[in-house]
Amino acid sequence: MKIRRKISLVYTLLTSLVMLCSFAFIYFLSYKYTQEEFYLRLEEKAEIITQKNFEEDELNQSDFEEIIEKNSKSIPEAIEIILNTNKTKIVYDSLKNIIPEYQIKQLLSGKNVQYKKDMKQSVGLYYKDNQGTFIVIVSAVDTFGIQKLYNLLKNLIEIFLISILFIYFIGIFYSQRMLAPLAHILKNVHKIKATNLKMRLKQNDSSDELGDLTRMFNQMLERLEHSFTMQKNFIHNASHELKNPLTAIIGETEVTLSKTRTPEQYIATLNKIATESDRLNTLTRNLLNIAQADFEITEINTEQTRIDELLWEL
Repeated sequence: MKIRRKISLVYTLLTSLVMLCSFAFIYFLSYKYTQEEFYLRLEEKAEIITQKNFEEDELNQSDFEEIIEKNSKSIPEAIEIILNTNKTKIVYDSLKNIIPEYQIKQLLSGKNVQYKKDMKQSVGLYYKDNQGTFIVIVSAVDTFGIQKLYNLLKNLIEIFLISILFIYFIGIFYSQRMLAPLAHILKNVHKIKATNLKMRLKQNDSSDELGDLTRMFNQMLERLEHSFTMQKNFIHNASHELKNPLTAIIGETEVTLSKTRTPEQYIATLNKIATESDRLNTLTRNLLNIAQADFEITEINTEQTRIDELLWEL
């Protein structure tokens, strides 16, 4: 897989994770807000019910009619339960099937409670009146809130999927722009061969990794060019130096064999051949030592020498 595609996939994955966490948090907050808002509406409904049932004698006719109208408009599908706490045992047994036991104790002690069973939300209101002490329970399913959450979830999923595709193509576009200098470097590198080592990559003034890579590659090309030049010079010089003793040996041999010679002349010729052979041997050994100069310093056998003695010998 190419780096461009890897960058796009990683960028898309990371962005998708961030978006997924953000959308999940948004949905969670919306869910909590919807529940709290409906609990407030149920409590308002319970207070209206207490006013309708227990405060009729304390209100004038217009106020009471207004309460009746509010009750009909506020969560008309709600289920209303009113219990007199004079008979605690009966109330407790009645509530046991609809409210958790610990909340029944809270409710009987005078605290209002909220609970949810299946999809139905409920509130329990403790109310004292001159007629007695009562418990008012209002239950309903927040159909409108559930539909809002469903629409929100559907919209978030659609936005998430569309955003993933959009982000992926943006990632490909920007990765191509980011890697364009690298593609240019690769294109020029393919053009560099042993015959054109003088060629260099175009450098820019950027201090990023690609700029460092270009500079380091050019420095490597300079070292390679220097090494190739040294190699050519070495081969040229070596062939020239080896040619002289070989020419002398061959020439001396051909001249000696051209006619019959005296033993003294053969001995003289052999001495010359031996001298040139020794010279050839010395040249070969020295050239090999020169060739080893390009090796690592740890691979060269070194020894200490006195410079004054060397100068005196020279």
